[in-house]
Amino acid sequence: MNTHLTSSKIWLFDVDKTLYPPNNGLFQEGNKRINRYLEKHLQLDPSAVNSLRKEYMEKYGTSLLGSIKEKGLDGNDFLHYVHSFPLNQYLTPQPLLLSFLDNLPGKKYIFSNAPQKYISEILSIVGVQSVFTKIYGIQSFRFHGKPHVSSYKRILHWIGAKPQHCILVDDMKINCDIAIQLGLQAIWIDENQRYNDYYTEILIPCLAQFLSTQEWELH
Repeated sequence: MNTHLTSSKIWLFDVDKTLYPPNNGLFQEGNKRINRYLEKHLQLDPSAVNSLRKEYMEKYGTSLLGSIKEKGLDGNDFLHYVHSFPLNQYLTPQPLLLSFLDNLPGKKYIFSNAPQKYISEILSIVGVQSVFTKIYGIQSFRFHGKPHVSSYKRILHWIGAKPQHCILVDDMKINCDIAIQLGLQAIWIDENQRYNDYYTEILIPCLAQFLSTQEWELH
């Protein structure tokens, strides 16, 4: 049975590998910087860091939270180092995406495991900052971001929304699975799809396909 997509619907957008192409090098650079940070601060070789990160992802959901919990690293320092590099060499303005998002009915929020300053810069370069009501980055959740259930419950409380009124758009299947378990709808943007132009071949079509399954009741 179709659900109704009304103006009361609320969109929760991830950022990394969701609002920009997953293979454009930006996420990969951040990933390299996480490794370098842990190698330096934990005095580990690259293979040990890879093993540790895999363990932390399974146990805590992110390398960041695992490093804080297990090693006592400073979360803000971690985030500052990992995300302090020029972003404009990876991103370009996307007027078509801006137009599409601007026409999606309902409020739109950012729900991301990245820090707010980094998120704001990405939105500004891509040119879609104006469509989002507010940014909720990892520090909003005291480093306990997705897929922790607490982060979903907190953002729902902060925006005053019921789960059934919300739609998560995310590149991580586990994040979408948790959202669905909590009663939200979810659009999984699979990063392994092939494309020439990410926005016109992957992101916008995925959102449009979801919309086509809904019955519109705009008030």
